[in-house]
Amino acid sequence: MSDFLKTVNLKKSYRIGRNFEPALRGVDLEVERGEFVVIVGPSGCGKSTLMHLLGGLHRPTEGQIFFEGAELTAMADAELTALRRREIGFVFQRFNILPTLSARHNIELALKIRGETPETSVEEILEMVGLTGKGHHRPSELSMGEQQRVAIARAIISKPKMLLADEPTGNLDSKNSDHILDLFTQLNRENDQTILMITHNPEAAKIGDRIIKMKDGRIVN
Repeated sequence: MSDFLKTVNLKKSYRIGRNFEPALRGVDLEVERGEFVVIVGPSGCGKSTLMHLLGGLHRPTEGQIFFEGAELTAMADAELTALRRREIGFVFQRFNILPTLSARHNIELALKIRGETPETSVEEILEMVGLTGKGHHRPSELSMGEQQRVAIARAIISKPKMLLADEPTGNLDSKNSDHILDLFTQLNRENDQTILMITHNPEAAKIGDRIIKMKDGRIVN
């Protein structure tokens, strides 16, 4: 059993009208510390649902999730929220950065929400993601790829133990996609960052240590 991340018979159903539609149909998954796992599969197969459950954003209908030996599925909401803010970073396809704030202030706001003082300065993080000198720029003054790098900087500045990335290159052209994937590879190799990434891009999937294929709410490999 992995001592880092494990799911047992994970199921999730959503109510649609009078019926319940299953999104996950019993997922057993283990991820080791420092592993780079890529999750692939057709739209609607349950990839994003799985990631939301692993990150504590939603609760499963049935099953268990263990993170570093603690059962997430048994935690009270406040305890789960605190763990999520402290230990898990999120990167989404739509960036989710605030348009009225500069790159620097977007990153600093994430820290204030967590109530943390970073070990690494905002300038160091901006340099790491290739945005040196652009901390004062608002999102409208940055390219799509640069906005995604702000989102990644915000996710990693507190050094979370696990980074969850849901289609992080889905809105980017090939050049910017390559930059983001190179950054993830660097984080994984140099910082021993555990990463779970969803992608539809078969080329992007190749950068992971392991590829997990999903279909109809199940892992099929």
